[in-house]
Amino acid sequence: MTTKTITREVVLYTASQHTKLELERDIAWAKGAIERFPNDIKTQNALRHRIELYEASLAYAKNNGPKFTFRADTIKAKIELTAYIGRFTTLYRSGLNKYNGLCPLHNDTRPSLFVYTERQDWYCFGCLRGGDIFNFVQFYHDVGFYDALKILSSEV
Repeated sequence: MTTKTITREVVLYTASQHTKLELERDIAWAKGAIERFPNDIKTQNALRHRIELYEASLAYAKNNGPKFTFRADTIKAKIELTAYIGRFTTLYRSGLNKYNGLCPLHNDTRPSLFVYTERQDWYCFGCLRGGDIFNFVQFYHDVGFYDALKILSSEV
């Protein structure tokens, strides 16, 4: 076992982002990679941590994964990212599928937040953060993935 702890939040997030087949494939890859780096202890520990995380996520996915994954995907599909972020800051259209505005995550003086409607993700060049709607809620409300899921599920 590695010294890093795997929190419930990380397991839930990983289980929601990967299919069971992807998790099984990544576990097999990481186990093979450990053998390819026999002298690199740091890399081996990182790979062991990844295996531990993926095995915990796979165990979770086998028990309740389909319900959870469906719920996360449903929330992403039903909530428009520009409308949600637009509640916290004014967004201006700056291209065909792009909006920008002041970032609500830090004190911003110039528009550094970009929201991409086609990909349904965002990035701030001021605080160097980005991601999907779950990441925005996590950063804005300073909560973990599971709490972000609860906040967004109340919106749907």
